[in-house]
Amino acid sequence: MSKFKHLTEGERYKIQYGLDQGKSFKQIAREIGRNCTTVSKEVRSKRSFKQTGAYGSIFNDCKSRFECSASGLCEDSSCRRKVCKRCSKIQCRKLCRSYEKEICQKRENPPGVCNGCDKRNRCTLEKALYYARGAQAEYEIVRSESRSGVCANESEIHRLDGIISPLLKNGQSIHHILANSSGSVMWSEKTMYKYVELGLFSAKNTDLRRKVRFRPRRSKHESLKVDRSCHLGRTYDDYQKYISDNPGKLTVEMDTLHGKVGGKCLLTLHFVKAGFMLAYILDACTTTAVNGAFAHVRNALGISLYSKLCPVLLCDYTEKIAMPKKQHKSWG
Repeated sequence: MSKFKHLTEGERYKIQYGLDQGKSFKQIAREIGRNCTTVSKEVRSKRSFKQTGAYGSIFNDCKSRFECSASGLCEDSSCRRKVCKRCSKIQCRKLCRSYEKEICQKRENPPGVCNGCDKRNRCTLEKALYYARGAQAEYEIVRSESRSGVCANESEIHRLDGIISPLLKNGQSIHHILANSSGSVMWSEKTMYKYVELGLFSAKNTDLRRKVRFRPRRSKHESLKVDRSCHLGRTYDDYQKYISDNPGKLTVEMDTLHGKVGGKCLLTLHFVKAGFMLAYILDACTTTAVNGAFAHVRNALGISLYSKLCPVLLCDYTEKIAMPKKQHKSWG
């Protein structure tokens, strides 16, 4: 049995393949080495609903679709359908008073999806399908949102603001407010201080009588979030492979020399083959400042000469990750 908490993308594709083959949750769980409940929860939470018809038939989930003879409900003169049950406009069903949605009972039973149903190509009801690609994308979005930013939604922030802010402005502390509102505020004291700091409440830091007396804490380090997808195909191994395939290409090595933290820095561009180096003093080590230096070089040389002299740029990663030193490079 796997000890990892999260399903991988490969396991999700195996789940989809098993559902397409009509296998049960127990059979799929045995193949991927997971608990049967894990597979069941994954399918139930990540399945998507499609309002699609069948071959030669439009989508229609009304219980009386076979014997219904209603026509002209939309009162549209341009409609060419003799009866409304053959109309592809879903909004027309809302106009029918006798409309009653039918849900496939087979879909309501395990596995709860239509992937392996033998009547799928002939069914005109709403279908529940599990797609590994969509499930993986949904999982990545939820994982990213849970690890960054504010966890509460807008309505919850508004509710908390109505409880916390009036009492803070009245002179009470957050500790005292949470102690007396444990049933209505299910959040930690640290989180409430964080939300006040971010300005999510109408009460501000100035309403915290003790906090305004303290000096702001020094941040031990500034975390820089970098999209790791921008490094795909641009590691040092990719650079070596590219140079071996294109031996005539010139390489320019870029680096930055820092002095005082948060102050000016030196941007160096080393043309290896020519043994020549350019250095630019930047007011700050930011993307805008570096782009400005490259814009100056490009404008001075011209596009054609710049493309010949700077076809390959070798530089360090913008974040430190655990890998050998020779791979702490990125090229472009």
